[in-house]
Amino acid sequence: MKFKNHFYSLMLLLLVFGLMACGGGGSEAPKTDEQKLVRTWKVSSAKMIAGGTTTDVKAQFANFTITFTASADGKGSTYTVVSGTAPSKPSAGTNGTWTLLNPTTITLDRGSANERTIIFKSTITETKITISWQAPRSEDKTQPTYEIELIPA
Repeated sequence: MKFKNHFYSLMLLLLVFGLMACGGGGSEAPKTDEQKLVRTWKVSSAKMIAGGTTTDVKAQFANFTITFTASADGKGSTYTVVSGTAPSKPSAGTNGTWTLLNPTTITLDRGSANERTIIFKSTITETKITISWQAPRSEDKTQPTYEIELIPA
């Protein structure tokens, strides 16, 4: 009988310690892609593809940063290019609205004359995004495509 009481006491003790080790169990919900974008980003690499030639253009983006903010519901809201001399739009000094259309496409200034569609070349994470956009013929007759890797600033 004594053994049985000790066994039950030990099991109860293990159960209590097990529950304490689990904590509150209130793990955070995974962040949405929109929430992952909300921060200031800087360029870690950049290339331009035009006429079958790829050119490293990181120097042109040396001071370029883009900041995405969100509305209270966590959905796309505003962006600001706070510095830099990036070719094509978005360019230095611009700001406007952004919308994540799907996990691979973001639109800046949707529905306006300055609308730009940017394609994500990889999964959106909080530590890196790779984007691509093509300059319109009205801004550059060669219509180069820019592929840019951004990391948190």
